[in-house]
Amino acid sequence: MTGLLQTAVLLVTALGLLSAMAVYAVARRLPPAVAVLLDFLTAAGLLRLAAAPSWSDLALAAMVIAIRKLVSGNLRASRPAIGTAGAAGLREHLRDRRPHDMGRRTGEHGAPRKRPGAGP
Repeated sequence: MTGLLQTAVLLVTALGLLSAMAVYAVARRLPPAVAVLLDFLTAAGLLRLAAAPSWSDLALAAMVIAIRKLVSGNLRASRPAIGTAGAAGLREHLRDRRPHDMGRRTGEHGAPRKRPGAGP
């Protein structure tokens, strides 16, 4: 069984490297690629720990998890504030709306919808 788990560890590590490269190729940003790689390395470390539990394997898994936590915390802290430009754009959009458009349900092409059975 340990041979199977060792193969799984190698497979998960290789898939992690490939996935991280794919994320970097698509996003052109390093932080998401590092986050994906660390997730796969965490999984590989836990599989390795399941194969042959030893203090060195436990220390290695704990170190990978600690690095993952530190890096993901730094990734969250370094992101720009979400919604600053969006809030300004929303205020501008609301300011530019005409009063007669606000709150009125419209049908196709902005014409008021007729209620069923309301007559002409």
